[in-house]
Amino acid sequence: MNKDTLIAYGKHPQFTDTIKRIKLGVEKAMELASLNKTSAAGAIFSLKVNFGWQDKTVIDHNHGGRVTIVELPDNGRGDRNAENKPAT
Repeated sequence: MNKDTLIAYGKHPQFTDTIKRIKLGVEKAMELASLNKTSAAGAIFSLKVNFGWQDKTVIDHNHGGRVTIVELPDNGRGDRNAENKPAT
């Protein structure tokens, strides 16, 4: 069955619920495929084209203009005793 046939069936009241469930199943399959690193690009493309998904960037402007920089004692390397070890 091609996409046009599916759309045509979707216009008939007796098939509307079935077509909606099929579309939700396909969308769910594409969503799960997008989590797979090897096929993510194709699945994401399909979700955007066929299901209206969009890339969304969220920028938080509510930080009050202040930035706090915290220096970790281990320089971020996970070694809690880094400051007690001699440099190599």
